[in-house]
Amino acid sequence: MKKGVYIGIIWAFLSWVPFYTGYLLRFKNILGLPAVLGLNFELYTRVGDAFIYSILIGVIVGGLAELLLKNYISIRAVLQRKRKYPSFRRL
Repeated sequence: MKKGVYIGIIWAFLSWVPFYTGYLLRFKNILGLPAVLGLNFELYTRVGDAFIYSILIGVIVGGLAELLLKNYISIRAVLQRKRKYPSFRRL
């Protein structure tokens, strides 16, 4: 889960780059998601700082993604499918 949290923090920091500079404008829709949600949350509550909210949102999304991937990858099929007809060996 640590890896997802770290990736979420980095994602939250990088999400502000398109807003303050002209770089990474091509990826603004995906990359800037925590910044946009942080700004909207600040405007909705009228309390706090959008930068901190974006970091929290990035951490939450990164942690949840890591948990989902960990659970998705760890599920394995235990039993194999049985064949209807036995296989015959040719001599």
